[in-house]
Amino acid sequence: MPTGTLTAQQTVTVGAPPVLNWAPQQCVLCAGQILSLGTSGQPAGTTYRWSNGPTTATRDVRAAKC
Repeated sequence: MPTGTLTAQQTVTVGAPPVLNWAPQQCVLCAGQILSLGTSGQPAGTTYRWSNGPTTATRDVRAAKC
């Protein structure tokens, strides 16, 4: 059985992060209300991962309280 060090190389291309266009400038949600966040205009094949795990292009955020 051979011994030694194996080396591999892989090129990874990382594109610019999606731009978040936020309107209105202020948003107040009360208990039970939902704000939908999403992206648009991204190249085909773009993948997503929100901080809490989902990998969809859109994400609904529900207010816990006012």
